[in-house]
Amino acid sequence: MVLYPSELSPDMELRHLDDRYRRTIGLHLDQGDLWKVLMTSIPMDILELRKRREDSWSEVFSSGDSVEWAKKYSMQHLALVENEARRSGRLAGDILLDEWSCSGRIRPTLADVLDILTLCGCFTAADYLAVDLLGVAAPKRPRQGPDAPVSVGPLSNVSDFMRTSTSSQHDSSCSLLSSSYVAPMDSPLLPLPFAVISAMTDNFSESRKIGSGSFGDVFLAYTSDGFKLAVKRLKPIRQENRARLETALRLEVESLPRFDHPNLVALRSYCLNSLSTCCLIFEFMPNGSLQDWIECRRGRGPLSPPQRLQCAIGAARGLAFLHTGMEKPLIHRDVKPGNILLDENLNSKVADFGLARFTHQPAAEAEDNTEDDYQTASRTSMICGTTPYMPYEAFIGEVSPAWDTFSLGVVVLQLLTGKPPLDARRSDKQHLIQFVEETLEESGIGEASEAAFPVCDDKGGQWPPRLASLMYRDVVKPSVAHSKALRPQMTELVARLESIANIVGIPPQNVVLEDSVQVSLNPDDKMNSSGSSILDSKTNGAVDSGSDVQAVT
Repeated sequence: MVLYPSELSPDMELRHLDDRYRRTIGLHLDQGDLWKVLMTSIPMDILELRKRREDSWSEVFSSGDSVEWAKKYSMQHLALVENEARRSGRLAGDILLDEWSCSGRIRPTLADVLDILTLCGCFTAADYLAVDLLGVAAPKRPRQGPDAPVSVGPLSNVSDFMRTSTSSQHDSSCSLLSSSYVAPMDSPLLPLPFAVISAMTDNFSESRKIGSGSFGDVFLAYTSDGFKLAVKRLKPIRQENRARLETALRLEVESLPRFDHPNLVALRSYCLNSLSTCCLIFEFMPNGSLQDWIECRRGRGPLSPPQRLQCAIGAARGLAFLHTGMEKPLIHRDVKPGNILLDENLNSKVADFGLARFTHQPAAEAEDNTEDDYQTASRTSMICGTTPYMPYEAFIGEVSPAWDTFSLGVVVLQLLTGKPPLDARRSDKQHLIQFVEETLEESGIGEASEAAFPVCDDKGGQWPPRLASLMYRDVVKPSVAHSKALRPQMTELVARLESIANIVGIPPQNVVLEDSVQVSLNPDDKMNSSGSSILDSKTNGAVDSGSDVQAVT
């Protein structure tokens, strides 16, 4: 049963607080990593905190003295929470509160939480708990210093904002890009004011930047109810390209929401206030890009062979929907591991399928042929994409769904070999396609053979019998054919990949990495027989002091 703020009381245990409210406190704690201050201040014995309840915390601040007691959590615990936040995409502050709420023999109450938040100087979280949830006065702040009170305007709940009517939103938040530009009223999405997006990204701080591309920088954003989003802020463009960008953005906002598929990264909102504040807001993918996992960088990877196959299946399903889900196919033209993102369960989703298509579309591009055929192509005078993943016809400006088929074939070959498509260390600086072909010839293995594949990347474990050879023979080889007429349609590739999974006995859904750190996610598993939390029991040797500990920022 959900308890509303009017029903909450200071003596209510934290573990009974509704998840929505706990996540919002966690959101405040994630700003500036305040959760770390809180975690390293929580006492081992909660009674130590309660003994001081009668004292005025303002006296502690004014005297400059700090309160010392035995701490419940160590730096190893902090590292576990940090890793779990990175793995799951949850707020670290929310993970901490969830863990603390059910650990120990004496459970913390909301009064305990308010006291420790105040002591730590986490005033935005303390104010929310006191005023918004408990209906009591805000904690006293020191008169001077960084924690002194300041006058700020309230930040509206983003989820509530996005549920409101579109009529006033367009009027207030989407001023014209130019005198002739009309905001995209046909979009099912609601726009967000730039001020809200700026607040969600900490004013687009460098610490929140999680990626950069040819179209702009991507920032991690937090909504007021504790969810993460990815905000792509578009780079400024030259004046002569302004009209085409306006058209592209309108197409993006009006068209992309219709491409709703589990294997496509979803566009959630946008802001088109001006050319300097253009933002597209997407769902956040906590496990980064497939490129990170192939290259085992940023603490990710390696993927097991079954996981690699499932990533290929997911990407193919997403691309197949782009090609067939609407009246006319949408050609991605920049399929590569960096544009295939992974969610919390390592399910793959295709990203950047909007701007990659629309912003490279020249104003006077030739019309598509009238025949409705997979090999139907249009021609463009502007070449786009990433060279190692581009088919031969791309360099003469010919565009068709077969372009994406070729690109995905190279991606699958990378999943098989773990090697980049281009490597200066290879003889004659060969492309990966030619390198594998020559390796197979030298080993005496024909392309139709089901023998062991000699260039498998085994960092993620042993490959099931026939898996690699089938992926190469039935998927890679036909996909990278020189003639686009010989490449299979994307729907056919999906069928082939799923058939391979069935042949080798791989389940249809991804499996989360078994060795991932998990912090007390199941309420039934939070306490062991001794009354201590699972987080406590996992730290005995669980975190190597030399391990790569990194938070999502």
